[in-house]
Amino acid sequence: MNSIEKFELTNLKIGYIVDKIDNGEIALPDIQRSFVWNTTKIRDLFDSLYKSLSIGTIILWEINKPIEYIKINLNDFKNIPNLLVIDGQQRLTSLYSIIKNREIISMNTKRTKLKIAFNPFIKKFEVSNVAIENDIYWISDISEIFGNGTYNFIENFKKDLK
Repeated sequence: MNSIEKFELTNLKIGYIVDKIDNGEIALPDIQRSFVWNTTKIRDLFDSLYKSLSIGTIILWEINKPIEYIKINLNDFKNIPNLLVIDGQQRLTSLYSIIKNREIISMNTKRTKLKIAFNPFIKKFEVSNVAIENDIYWISDISEIFGNGTYNFIENFKKDLK
């Protein structure tokens, strides 16, 4: 064997990884299982991040030539991925859907939008439901916080509380 396998430990910011998924540079190998996490696990993931707890290691495989893959991002980007997710698909898909406010393909091959709520007064995450959506003390879909409209979202949330 002429090539030497190389493994690197690199710290990447979540936003950087999510952007790479969004533009099609990170995908799944075609042998990867479907997205199977339930909303309770996604809620717990965001609670761990909020509490600055570790969410584990993500393993990405850098590929030099195109191979069969499955997109996480359902948009029609023409980019061919150069990184495939070997470990961490459930976490990355959850983060991507919430942070980018995008649909994903769930285990039953349906398009689905993940929805997690947060109450900043009691510092609690919850799976969004109708009661939470009607409660002014809850942010019923934290996806609304991320992106360019963060300031406007906060101002509107404060205004609704008055």
